[in-house]
Amino acid sequence: MSMNDAQTWLGQYFSVLWIWGAYLLVFTALEWVYPAERAQPVRNRVFNLHYLLWSQALMLMLVPPLTVLIVGGLKTEYPHAFGWVHDLSTAYLMWFTLVYYLAFDLLYYGFHRLQHTWPLLWRQHELHHSDRSLNATTAARHHWLEEPLRVFTMALPLALLFDAPPQIIGLASILFGAWGFFIHANLRLRLGPLSSVICGPQVHRIHHSLLPQHRDKNFAAFFPIWDRIFGTWCAPQANEFPPTGMHDVEHQTIGHALFSPFGYRGKAHSDAKASRDSESIADAGSPRLHPKLDDLGGSE
Repeated sequence: MSMNDAQTWLGQYFSVLWIWGAYLLVFTALEWVYPAERAQPVRNRVFNLHYLLWSQALMLMLVPPLTVLIVGGLKTEYPHAFGWVHDLSTAYLMWFTLVYYLAFDLLYYGFHRLQHTWPLLWRQHELHHSDRSLNATTAARHHWLEEPLRVFTMALPLALLFDAPPQIIGLASILFGAWGFFIHANLRLRLGPLSSVICGPQVHRIHHSLLPQHRDKNFAAFFPIWDRIFGTWCAPQANEFPPTGMHDVEHQTIGHALFSPFGYRGKAHSDAKASRDSESIADAGSPRLHPKLDDLGGSE
């Protein structure tokens, strides 16, 4: 890595931390005023913030060059294959933006559902779901290998579909980052009828719920329409803010969090308790989008 490359990387790294830090300050203040779950352990937030410092460093080493190599390289070789939707006249810009974000969320929904279906992807994603104190910092608790995979499952398809101007792509990145903190926030916020139109903290809390009736529900990040279409929608009740996390997985060190997909599977409880948890879920008739999940030591 040259000096210029190192300076660019450091600039990107501290820019991300500054922006995410601002998001966290806002949502942490709101969580303190109006929490869905009171008295969450401070150590859980500290762990997530510590993990963020390492995961962002690793992601910035992988995602930008991978995006240039895959998306940029293919676009250079096959320019006519990219940007099928390209009418950016002022009259259609609003519709273009709406369709772009709908497509963005559909691709997110598809990859997110695969993460709950394929054991290898779940090995990464269980880190995110193992947080027993759902709050804004949980948005930073994604495994660092998830973003490189999204280059193939989201960035490349979006580039093929849309000849999007930089301002829309930039806005999408900023909005997606802020929205991630919003939907994970520990807020007792009810959107009422709007919950079926736009995702909020209560809707996404159902996705992280420990309760068997909520298993594999509410995968979309922005628009619940995709959950409705594909049969994974669960409307929250008026005062429903269920407990979250996983029964039998706990990441106790940063090393465990960073390298869990490569062999470390968390701190399991006794075999008897894990068996009882599995049986209780099976008895409840909950859907199983990841049939081998029990083999990985995880549950929703």
